[in-house]
Amino acid sequence: MIIHFDAHAHLYDSYDLSVWCRSAIAGLSGQGGSAYPVVIVLDREGHDTFARFRREVPKWSELPDGRAGVCHVAGKELLVIRGVQYNTRERIEVLAFGCSRSVEDRASIDEILAAVTAGGGVPCLPWSPGKWLGARGALVRRLLQNGDPARLLVGDVAIRSTCGPPSSLLAYARRLGYRVVCGTDPLPRRSDQALVGSFGQSFEVVSAPSPTELVPAILSCLCDSGCTLTEWGHRNNPLKALVRFVSSNLTG
Repeated sequence: MIIHFDAHAHLYDSYDLSVWCRSAIAGLSGQGGSAYPVVIVLDREGHDTFARFRREVPKWSELPDGRAGVCHVAGKELLVIRGVQYNTRERIEVLAFGCSRSVEDRASIDEILAAVTAGGGVPCLPWSPGKWLGARGALVRRLLQNGDPARLLVGDVAIRSTCGPPSSLLAYARRLGYRVVCGTDPLPRRSDQALVGSFGQSFEVVSAPSPTELVPAILSCLCDSGCTLTEWGHRNNPLKALVRFVSSNLTG
């Protein structure tokens, strides 16, 4: 069985939840609906995506540990894993996969990384336009130099244009043995709700596990160099990346 996942999704208040779910399922199911679709949804400060699912999705089944839930739409399933997006005191983004928020934004990056690990989550440093340059880029480099590739991930996102110079820090992270996970990272503008599920990765499991079994399997695979992750989907072309980047700065 093939698992397709988008490791960097958001569900903003501006989005239509039904459109978001259908887009995720369509984008992640693959040709002929052959893959099982999974989204890791990352809550910003003040947001609780799962609370919205409980309110608005008639067929929403949440796992007992609260780390994930299954959304049933038009006869299809979408596994949604809980996550958090932090903004650190140093103005670096940190993602936390498979856990709830345990510390507030604007804490130091060391405090946030420690809190994510202590809470049973998997921390990730995602590439972001402009945030891996200058002093912040130097900080990311030091974190990679001093970090443990078995306990920290690096993220790639759709807005990193398909053309142009490659990210030297992403290449550096790969040389150090860090796993790079991929996701769409949609922006608050309403049109981005249709992008979820368009860029990510896949891996194969021998048999179809239950959602309860699949969540720890995915989180384990993210950190296990022995688990083969295959990139699929596509990043933005230069024009689309520019339009989305300008939009992100205009909206906040």
